[in-house]
Amino acid sequence: MNRVAVRTLTGVSLGLVAGAALWWEDRTGTGRVVLAVGVLLSALALVELTRMFVDKSFLLVGLGALLFTAWRLEALGVFDAPALLRELGLVLGFGLALALAALAVRRWFPPGRLPLLARPVLATWIVFPLLGLMPFTVVYGTKGVLALVLLSKLGDVAGYFVGRAIGRSHPFPSISPGKTTAGCVASLVVGSLTGVAVVAAGLLHGTLLAGFVAGAFTNLCAQAGDLFESFIKRRAGVKDSSRLLGASGGVLDVVDSLLFTLPFALFAWPIWFSPDWFTQCWKF
Repeated sequence: MNRVAVRTLTGVSLGLVAGAALWWEDRTGTGRVVLAVGVLLSALALVELTRMFVDKSFLLVGLGALLFTAWRLEALGVFDAPALLRELGLVLGFGLALALAALAVRRWFPPGRLPLLARPVLATWIVFPLLGLMPFTVVYGTKGVLALVLLSKLGDVAGYFVGRAIGRSHPFPSISPGKTTAGCVASLVVGSLTGVAVVAAGLLHGTLLAGFVAGAFTNLCAQAGDLFESFIKRRAGVKDSSRLLGASGGVLDVVDSLLFTLPFALFAWPIWFSPDWFTQCWKF
């Protein structure tokens, strides 16, 4: 079986597992199933980072972030969604700002090493978005989570196959040599149309135009997450974050797009899909 077939089979299997988790969450309606999944994915991703850079500080900082977030979730209450999203959103905004600053000075990064500041940035970049799935589920429900996953991953799938079929130019050779211009464009087109589809299917409530805009911007964030994770792997000198998922790589290789799309959704989706909630959520 070739690599494409194995990767497709792995993707379908992961999709079935995610669907089962969402079904279970829909039955309970507390957000705790999604939170447990987020904790598991965060822990596995932190282990991968620790192995990639042979640096236990990733695991230590990530554990601290996990404990802090669990404490805040307990203190604020599972159903205090606006307060949870506001707090997680502010932390995410700060963490992403630091991550962008680290990218801006990437020429200072020695191969295989990271500056001290980058370690907590990477650890929190992983932990907070994945645990943020819980309050996101409380607000948007399992249909909203399904919409987010579809908007984050379908464009990536389309970009992979179109890039392999007709991709010629490579816009990011130093970060992701395999990514092609044709693949990026196909990913954006499919992501935008997926935004229309999730609104038409009732997964999100809004206009078709809002779905198209949300799909386009969510896809751009997904592609940015993929590029950022590729950059991190090149710093570590590895092709995949691990071999845990076979041809699909590791946990980080699968959830990389969510690490950017979820923070974006926390901030931007309320503008398009729930303006009244947005007003209440950001009222200090």
